[in-house]
Amino acid sequence: MTSDNPHNFPPTITPNQWVTLYAITSAIIRPFTEAEITAYIQSAATDISKEHVRAFLLDEASYTNPRFRFALEYTLEQKLPKSSLQAICFVLNLLDSVPGCLILTFSLTPFHRQPARVREDLIISWLDQSSRLLFPPIRGFAKAITALTKLIWTRSADPEMYYGAVGYPEKTGAGVKALDGEAGEFYKFDFLDFSTSEKNVLECDVVIVGSGCGGAVAAAKLAGEGLDVVVVDRGEWVSPDQLPLRETEAFAKLYNGGLVSTTADGVIALMAGETFGGGGVVNWAASLQTQGFVREEWAAKHNLPFFLSNDYQECLDKVSKRMGVTAEGIKHNHRNQTILEGCRRLGYSAIVVPQNTGATIPGDEDGTVREHADGYCANGCGCGKKGDGRKMGTTHTWLPDAAKAGARFIQNYSVDKVLFSTEAKTKAIGVTGTLGPQKVPLKIMAKKVIVSAGSLHSPCLLLRSGLANPNIGKNLHLHPSVTIHAFFPERTDPWLGSPLTTACTQFENLDGNHHGGKLETAVMGPLVVAGPLPWISSSNLKRALLNYRHAGLFFAIQRERDPGAVTLNSRGEPVVKYAISEADRAMIQTSLLGLAKVLYVQGAEEIVPAVYGLRPFRRNPTAAEREEEIREEIAEAESSGRYFWGRADNDEDNEEEGDEVGKQFKNPGIMDRRFQRWLKRFAAHGMGGEKTVYASAHQMGSCRMGSDGGVNSVVDSRGRVWGVEGLVVADASVLPSACGVNPMITVMAIAEWISGGVVEDLKALRRGASSVKA
Repeated sequence: MTSDNPHNFPPTITPNQWVTLYAITSAIIRPFTEAEITAYIQSAATDISKEHVRAFLLDEASYTNPRFRFALEYTLEQKLPKSSLQAICFVLNLLDSVPGCLILTFSLTPFHRQPARVREDLIISWLDQSSRLLFPPIRGFAKAITALTKLIWTRSADPEMYYGAVGYPEKTGAGVKALDGEAGEFYKFDFLDFSTSEKNVLECDVVIVGSGCGGAVAAAKLAGEGLDVVVVDRGEWVSPDQLPLRETEAFAKLYNGGLVSTTADGVIALMAGETFGGGGVVNWAASLQTQGFVREEWAAKHNLPFFLSNDYQECLDKVSKRMGVTAEGIKHNHRNQTILEGCRRLGYSAIVVPQNTGATIPGDEDGTVREHADGYCANGCGCGKKGDGRKMGTTHTWLPDAAKAGARFIQNYSVDKVLFSTEAKTKAIGVTGTLGPQKVPLKIMAKKVIVSAGSLHSPCLLLRSGLANPNIGKNLHLHPSVTIHAFFPERTDPWLGSPLTTACTQFENLDGNHHGGKLETAVMGPLVVAGPLPWISSSNLKRALLNYRHAGLFFAIQRERDPGAVTLNSRGEPVVKYAISEADRAMIQTSLLGLAKVLYVQGAEEIVPAVYGLRPFRRNPTAAEREEEIREEIAEAESSGRYFWGRADNDEDNEEEGDEVGKQFKNPGIMDRRFQRWLKRFAAHGMGGEKTVYASAHQMGSCRMGSDGGVNSVVDSRGRVWGVEGLVVADASVLPSACGVNPMITVMAIAEWISGGVVEDLKALRRGASSVKA
């Protein structure tokens, strides 16, 4: 940590750039005045700590805040891509120059010398789509810097203060044991230890790179057939009695890149599990089988008839049974009930999403069904007391099955590349990599190599290994999603209940080819909630975060039409190049407009799409907000050649199209005039990446399966890499296109099928060896 001397800045950027940067961040997150604090506390809930609320309102993203300062400097030094840092520095230099300030602020005064409120108003104007700007790219910068500041400030804040202020009852593994007594039973894994061994070569029948949903199923299948299996993972095992972790710890230990990874252009946040057990540890228990129209597409378009066979259905059923996928015992929390009831009121189609919570654990009787009322499970689904419901993911099912059958495990192992025979350059014979932070070298020799590192890392491993198939890394699908925050008059207690038990399917076929969105609900830890919340002003952000106990986080997730790609950077790590097409953006917006209607009919007081520069909808606006609406209506009327009288809502003069329809009913519902106006503004606002917060929790297709010999695919119908003997891919990267649902069950079923082929190949190899000896 640097000293408090304001001139003792790290050398990451210049001192002048640091000064300007802190001038920006301290305007984005400012302290409330004493009068504002007093007024807010008087209206706050009586069971919330006023001391924590006061501290939260006084907290700021400034140089004088050591927690924020350390986190900001660490992010710029260690986490931010060089290209992103260069882009930030370009704007910082402009703001530190007289010509730049004149262009960006219409003032000759350097930005950092302006008062905090003036600086904040300037940032607000940069985000306002109606502002007159001499340098329009500043809009993208304003979105990026407000999002970065918000992320660093919330994640670096004192958790006791933050959680106490918003009313979040934190739950960790240690807390569960303290509250509920002894933790439930779980399998305790052993890992191979090479710290005291000079041996740097290990031999086995099959090495599996990755322990997630694909690798775990393959390990159980192969070990169960008597094969010598070694499973390696770059992540670590976190014992279930330590789960769930605190949010910041979970981000660091359970997710790829500490949950700060994005696409190359910074537009889409990428969420992927990176721990022993992979995504099966951190997903939300949603367990949907591959949809019929997707299976038909894969069979017809990609010539993969397997997906319409009973063999595939048996694989789907087998993995579902092992994890106890069931819709029994589900109790919908507030936001899932909002989806169901809102869809009923609007005539939208909706489904109940089964959960993988019904598998038996030690002490259960057959058929035991337990409620998975765990809103914390994205931080790792723990044990709780015996008999509690819990997500039966990879570390509770397939990996223990594999261990009991003799599989061996290595954690903290980064695979550099696949090894090939010197005699046959196209025959895989193992992998090489390094162990732990000391980077101890280790080779693993095997008859078969199964790559199950996920759609971001599997293609990178193939590329680092020298494979030349031009399709490796292409055809990447992300299921891009956009959230809407809703705030309700009643308490929602968003930490309660299983996160995702319903989905609206009304918008999943918007183009006639089954591309479109599902409307779903998200986990709601306070830091997760803060992530996609658009910055409107410092005061607005803090008030929204403090309204956590009345919030609901919803999203539209798109089965997209157009893919992107994964390539390698200079360090051999993945770079995701993905531009959301105009067609997909339009479909996402259609889904979001439908979601807004669902939230409106369910009584949401405020609806906040994750879109910068769009004013949220408030059911009961303040006088100032209503005046702003009227000004916008006047401007709209003048631009269309009409005259606007500035009437109140109950005035009958100068009615516009749609007003008469609304007046026919005592309760017009979504035909409310103000709401309809807001929907039109939202529709006209657009969903460009410079103003929309996109995220992806599902990555698929970067090593696509096909039957064309590698013309447009990477692997065949049994996951075998074209042109290479002994090398197989078994994870979400082999999906021919986006599956449109949480891919866990689909990936597991495909891995069951692929690993069955590996068993057949190795058995044939053994039979051949036996016949030669005879």
